[in-house]
Amino acid sequence: MPIYPHLVEARAVIYVTAPDHLLPSSIINILLNDVPYKSIPAKAFGGWIEIPIKPSGRKEFAKITIQANLRLSTNMCEDAFSDNAYVRVSHKSLLRFVYKKPERIENFLRDYNLDLCIQEKELLPLIYYLS
Repeated sequence: MPIYPHLVEARAVIYVTAPDHLLPSSIINILLNDVPYKSIPAKAFGGWIEIPIKPSGRKEFAKITIQANLRLSTNMCEDAFSDNAYVRVSHKSLLRFVYKKPERIENFLRDYNLDLCIQEKELLPLIYYLS
């Protein structure tokens, strides 16, 4: 998820499900920037997970990782090759961004790297008009 200079806050709202036939020792771990954020035991699979993301330092992206240790049996070797152990992230999951409005269009373009924003020639009249 990109983090831009005008970002006030972001939220990842993810709907995660897994099969019902997993052992109770199964777990899903959510990591934010490689730091554990939340662990979900098998009995609680299937629901919305909301992950708040605050801009921090010079990071340009926030990394969200979903790790799963899904157990179908007591034989870990068989579980590793099974097609019945999976996690599903719903297409209804979403990202919410809250930005502060830039004071001027020049600040917006400078913050988002002017040279990347106007590579398309069709944008030049719009940028001229807005400034």
